[in-house]
Amino acid sequence: MQKKAAVVIALLVVSVLGVSCAGNVSKAPPEEQLAALDAGSKNPPPELVEKFRSVLERLSRKCPSQSPEEIKKNIIQGQTILMRLGRGKKTLLEIAELMDKTIPAGKTVEKCDKMNLSLQQ
Repeated sequence: MQKKAAVVIALLVVSVLGVSCAGNVSKAPPEEQLAALDAGSKNPPPELVEKFRSVLERLSRKCPSQSPEEIKKNIIQGQTILMRLGRGKKTLLEIAELMDKTIPAGKTVEKCDKMNLSLQQ
């Protein structure tokens, strides 16, 4: 069953992000890609894109050694971890906001991927 769910998720990612057989990924910025995944649409609402842009900017300041693309991957990984732990399905925006809240304002960490550990608790 988990294998089937993983295939479904992979197909959704492929269709939303525009990955071709050649492996080319859409050139959309990470905030647009995350919003598209959350909305389940290639054309997410602009206000959702703006919410992701804002939280990615905050996380980029808090995790300066990571690019927005790497932080995007951490957010998706956080959602996957919570689902695997049976903690319900949170939206990617909720995951991003949780990651942002785990790092106090004005503080920095080496990588935002370490914040996924706190989401598991």
